[in-house]
Amino acid sequence: MIKPVVDVKNIQKVYGKKGENQSHALKGVSFSIQEGEFVGIMGPSGSGKTTLLNVISTLDKATGGVIEIAGTDITKMKQGELS
Repeated sequence: MIKPVVDVKNIQKVYGKKGENQSHALKGVSFSIQEGEFVGIMGPSGSGKTTLLNVISTLDKATGGVIEIAGTDITKMKQGELS
């Protein structure tokens, strides 16, 4: 089985503190991208497109889930390892 270049599993991003006024930007987003594939992300304004790209590119941290880039789980990496 060929491993995906990007593997996103159950990604969640929540803004705000627990119990307060929370905003769920991403709820359980999952997909895989194989080598050589082209991907487009489309949706209405406010649907989480930019948040998803920021989390995958490590500009922001996911609240939950796993993101693997070339087999490496970037959600467990420290800030210094990400650059």
